[in-house]
Amino acid sequence: MPVHASSVIPSWVNTFDSAFYTSLTNQENSCYTRGGNDTFANWSGLWTSLASALTTWKNTSRQTNLSNAITPYYSYYLLSILYGTDSSLKTSFNSSAIFTINGFIASTKGRADNYYNDLVTPANTSAKITAEIAVINGAITAETSTFNSLISSFQGVVSRQVMKSLFEDVAQVGSAPGKAGMATEVFITRDYKRIYQNLNVGSLTLPPGV
Repeated sequence: MPVHASSVIPSWVNTFDSAFYTSLTNQENSCYTRGGNDTFANWSGLWTSLASALTTWKNTSRQTNLSNAITPYYSYYLLSILYGTDSSLKTSFNSSAIFTINGFIASTKGRADNYYNDLVTPANTSAKITAEIAVINGAITAETSTFNSLISSFQGVVSRQVMKSLFEDVAQVGSAPGKAGMATEVFITRDYKRIYQNLNVGSLTLPPGV
């Protein structure tokens, strides 16, 4: 389904997640073109509110969360290479597992194009759109909660290994990947380059070479 000529979904969504953008704009287009009361004039205000919520989510700074999380993940991952400690949390740190817009990305991708089918006129309201805006507005809190949980888990693994190393000779089983290798792990494998390039990360910058 084509993107409607008067679509209000911002282009950054397409850069951030093209499949999400396609699903969302398909659903928007369906609202504008089904006929009857389903017109751009009746739906556009609702979709503009949803788009504004998405842009607010995008523009909220992640600098604190990222600064607090990447350092313990670095230690967690490095110890797993050097000493074979737990590595089961790596995929939980993937950007796609955290920056989900509170589940809105996955739910949008799984919906039919005509999902938003509950327009009430003449007030031009939609309970489904209203509910999704509330989901989007809760996304930053959800991200922070996930990061805090992961940070605690990373630190627990690191602390146990450091404590063990204080009193035991612990055999090394691997070699450190170096700074370039660690940058690849965080920004390419875990996909934080996409976050740095598309969302507000404050004064944080990508390392060279990624």
